[in-house]
Amino acid sequence: MSQAPDEGSFLVEVDGGILRVSFNRPEAGNAIAPAMVPFLISLFERAKDDPAVRVVLVRGEGRVFSAGGVSVVR
Repeated sequence: MSQAPDEGSFLVEVDGGILRVSFNRPEAGNAIAPAMVPFLISLFERAKDDPAVRVVLVRGEGRVFSAGGVSVVR
């Protein structure tokens, strides 16, 4: 597939028809920063059109699946 915006913020693997996407920011509750959203959209759009992908499994590393989105306050 492709690289996440922050190296290591997502673990992505395709094996046996399964696209595994792991949120890999347990120290931040696996929160999704705005800069990460275009990567996820692109990843899922490409997976939809990829005949090698039959199932998408999304999980979070650590104790929290995801704390949700993070907005930038200025």
